[in-house]
Amino acid sequence: MFKDVCIAMFVKFISDILLFCNPLLLKSLIRFIEQLDLPIWQGVALEFTMLKTVGEIVNLMAIDVDRFQQITPQIMQY
Repeated sequence: MFKDVCIAMFVKFISDILLFCNPLLLKSLIRFIEQLDLPIWQGVALEFTMLKTVGEIVNLMAIDVDRFQQITPQIMQY
């Protein structure tokens, strides 16, 4: 039983580290997209490292776009 608890704790620890690293990897992926002279394999490696599906990335980007659309009229008022 103690062995199972230790394995569960280790898996949870790795999961938490990956959740923390995901935004950092997304930042690196955005930098990759902005720089056109980098090799394509770096972007592919970043994407596979993130362990995200295309649908999740599109969803996150759509949420960000929606936030910009909501805040833009408010900025224009001031």
